[in-house]
Amino acid sequence: MPLSVLFTYAYLVGFSASACAATLAELSAKCPAGMRAPFVTADHILRSLGLVALAGPYLLFRELKSARQEHALPLPFVLSGLVFANGWALALGIVLVEVMSLLTRTL
Repeated sequence: MPLSVLFTYAYLVGFSASACAATLAELSAKCPAGMRAPFVTADHILRSLGLVALAGPYLLFRELKSARQEHALPLPFVLSGLVFANGWALALGIVLVEVMSLLTRTL
């Protein structure tokens, strides 16, 4: 399989998992997800780290979108944030694909 196809698959898996985790967090909290309380708090460090690790790319996209709509960030910062969020989604996808691969080998 070509390497570009593998990277595309990993990116799509990472961003889809991120969106699913953020949607589940929104449904459980009954408010829009974001990198703020009640989703990210100092009282629940492990829960916050887990949520940010899984839903981070999606949350970052949403925060950048809202900051740009309010003209709180200039375009270069938004673009650099988008590059970072895409890289994060790709890295998350690579990890998830590897975990799925290990799980299918052991079963």
